[in-house]
Amino acid sequence: MKGKQLRSFVLVLSLLASTALGQSYPIYQSTTVNDYAQVLPADIEARIAAQLRALKAETGVEMSLLTLESKRPYAPNQTLEEFSTGLFDKWGIGDRDSNNGVLILILTEDREMRIELGAAYSNDWDRDAKRVVDNRFVPALSNDDYVRGLQEGTTATIDEIVMPFLAGQDPRSGSGGLNNWALVLFGAFAVLSYGRGLIGDQLARVRKCPSCGQRGLRQTRQTTMPASRTMSGSGVRTRRCVNCDHVETHVFVIPQKSSSSGGFGGGRSGGGGASGRF
Repeated sequence: MKGKQLRSFVLVLSLLASTALGQSYPIYQSTTVNDYAQVLPADIEARIAAQLRALKAETGVEMSLLTLESKRPYAPNQTLEEFSTGLFDKWGIGDRDSNNGVLILILTEDREMRIELGAAYSNDWDRDAKRVVDNRFVPALSNDDYVRGLQEGTTATIDEIVMPFLAGQDPRSGSGGLNNWALVLFGAFAVLSYGRGLIGDQLARVRKCPSCGQRGLRQTRQTTMPASRTMSGSGVRTRRCVNCDHVETHVFVIPQKSSSSGGFGGGRSGGGGASGRF
């Protein structure tokens, strides 16, 4: 059983559980992407899943993307906000201590979506989430371009919410946002501040080489010791300049795996985030 058949089977199990146990949330198959509405080609789903796995490995932040046709089979009497918060808490997205997880929920038939934030994010981050929803997700989703919408929206959620939060920055709170170059440079600052290479493969190339002063660093990462459920792992990040012979290496830490048998880390939402219709 694979692909669409497996996803359909999981949905059937979820609905049976809802009926038998009064449980009103779908069962997750993955902690990264659960495309139950089947809107993503396999290669795009794999790409987003890899991006979210890298986010978790390098920062400890759990982000999960879920697509459903509708919330009606699970929670017909709940608002989108209530359903998202309950689902977030039921799954336990994010570390139980830091509570900095993120859920992106897309409902294709209901034509609505939500970014649900972990309890660590103050209410000021709701306006940043709203800006990402309105500017990054909704324009593409309104045209049923789920591939572009989910790829760009997921990346924007990381770049414009998670990375600034991790860097200890204040929310931009409706300031109109930064231009594209500012976002890239801000992301690079967050990467350097944490030394974990968050989305560093894309951001390193806009940094100037400390040797020749030209832009064009290329970054690769290699795991030297995988993380386990009892200890952290480590890896080496290498940056090479395409214009000269400069090479630099940095060691990064891979957080210890959750003890929740491959599941989420037990985090909770404080009900914050933002919704949108498309």
